[in-house]
Amino acid sequence: MDMLGLSATDNTGRYRWEQVTPHDTDYLPPPKRLVQVVAERMRWKHALDEARRRAQEHDANPPAGRRAA
Repeated sequence: MDMLGLSATDNTGRYRWEQVTPHDTDYLPPPKRLVQVVAERMRWKHALDEARRRAQEHDANPPAGRRAA
């Protein structure tokens, strides 16, 4: 909590902070969690690269009737 700059107490009652333990249903051991995070970042990068490719393709081939400024 200190590293995040957050207080361990939440006066609004919106959040509940607790330590994750291996007994939690959504717990992942660190090696599996690392693989999951890397895979997610690879998906994000692929999506970003694809969006950039499409944008460049669109700029190179503007729709009919669109004039360059």
